[in-house]
Amino acid sequence: MGAISTDITLGRWITEEQCSSSEKVELSADQFVSAITTGRAIDKSGKEINFWVLEHFNYPDSYIVDNVIVHEPVRIERLSFSKIIVLKCSSLENLFIKECEFQKKVHFIKVNIEERFSIHDISIGEELSLSDMNVQNTFELYRSTINRLDFSRNCLCKEIGIYGGTYFNIRFPRIPKEGKLLLYKVAFVTLSFYEFSNLGYIHLNGLKPQENSSIWITDSIMGLWEIISCNFGKTAILIFSSKITDGFYTNTIFPKRLDVGFGRTKKEDHPHLRDSYNQLKTIASKQSDRKHFLQFQAAELRSFEATLSWFKDFPTKFQLNAMRLSNNYGDSWVRGILFILFFNLLFLLLAKHQETLQFLKNYSSQVAKSKFASFLANYFEFLFSIAKKPDWIETDFGTIVFYISRAFITFGIYQMVAAFRKFGKGD
Repeated sequence: MGAISTDITLGRWITEEQCSSSEKVELSADQFVSAITTGRAIDKSGKEINFWVLEHFNYPDSYIVDNVIVHEPVRIERLSFSKIIVLKCSSLENLFIKECEFQKKVHFIKVNIEERFSIHDISIGEELSLSDMNVQNTFELYRSTINRLDFSRNCLCKEIGIYGGTYFNIRFPRIPKEGKLLLYKVAFVTLSFYEFSNLGYIHLNGLKPQENSSIWITDSIMGLWEIISCNFGKTAILIFSSKITDGFYTNTIFPKRLDVGFGRTKKEDHPHLRDSYNQLKTIASKQSDRKHFLQFQAAELRSFEATLSWFKDFPTKFQLNAMRLSNNYGDSWVRGILFILFFNLLFLLLAKHQETLQFLKNYSSQVAKSKFASFLANYFEFLFSIAKKPDWIETDFGTIVFYISRAFITFGIYQMVAAFRKFGKGD
């Protein structure tokens, strides 16, 4: 290594503009580890470098290792860090971090990893941030606990693999052509795809949403992506101004309703919700998944109906409300039965309005018991008299009510049958 020089560089800080123009300090793997653990290192020429910045406006009380180059694998194992660690404007061959504890933030800025960046069994109390970083081969993260994992500002990795572990918040970078994003059995609270684009392949397998979990897909193109064996039933999912139709899922549960974004009202969000449900419906249709197809179709029509006005769009809004009440847009035959029974009762009471008013006026439990059997007989006779009115309807008003009721009952029967056949007919 040579003698230690007395020429010490204090408080090195390379600005982004200086990254390409400044001469890099060449360190061995051991001296690189020394730099991030003690803030001091000895370069190849024997010069001692001090990387410790006591009071920097962005990173107070930090070790900022900047503009270094290491031509051999770096291994950081079984160490604990109480300060913020910043690696900036540097180039490494391989970086392996294993069984370490970082109490504060770890930030990589404009760092180039020529081959692999591999992390195993670490914990980070605040954030692991990768800004403008280039990993030419694979970024791997195994069984770690990190509060926030942020791939931001044009971070580029050929392949990202996250296997196990717990993360409060993960924000993903764009996936390049032939690139991959792989998540296996990851426990999370928030997954964020913001201004995201995927030109490669995404695979989500066995994810474990935690309490109050959410997935945000905003202003993104998801490209080719797969979801395998995930339960998102209690996860708030927001899909806003994004393309998701090239997706595939199997053995996966989705929430019945998508989430509404912060800062927008439900009324403002309905056009976006309609588009999102339509795209989810398209994915389900491609897979012949009738159950989810009907679920998303009902939600799409519900959002569409909410955008209409009773004054300007009366025919369409009336039709959609009738479909919602009678079979939930083809999804519930039970609602069809309830629709028939309710309107049969309503019109029966109107047809027998004089008797109904008299009964209510002289109501008692004894009278109710005595008339229950005859009322029940009238109820079913009124229900099954499809075209011919019952003989006990003698007034013109009762006749009019009977024939109006046939339209409601017939419509209810049709809607019930249509919903009952939901798994047996095409889209």
